Amino acid sequence: MGRRPVSLVAETCLRCPECGEQYLHQCDVGIYHHRIIGYALEQQVLVYTGGTVQEGIIPEGTAMNPSGERQGIRISFWCEHDCRVPDLLVYQDQGGTYIEWDSEKRLGGSPQGIIDLETTE
Repeated sequence: MGRRPVSLVAETCLRCPECGEQYLHQCDVGIYHHRIIGYALEQQVLVYTGGTVQEGIIPEGTAMNPSGERQGIRISFWCEHDCRVPDLLVYQDQGGTYIEWDSEKRLGGSPQGIIDLETTE
């Protein structure tokens, strides 16, 4: 299904894009910095459920940065109604800031997280 817009109607509570209920819980978070000028590298910081943090400089295009050349944030959620919730993206592109759901790539999304926490410490 790819990317799709986030719908907010006269409220500030984020709703599950699958079932429409408000029972979403944040899990893993990815913060991405734009590519480093002169190098095919970009910086990322990943914070996983349980508090594990990974930070590093990685080859451009291997991060899950939602923006091609600017900063981006990717947040995974789980829903109390067992929906497969896409990641929420906030990113810059061509001078604009966008917010949308991304069901193609997922950083995490379960109460325990998809990442094996013991191997990421």
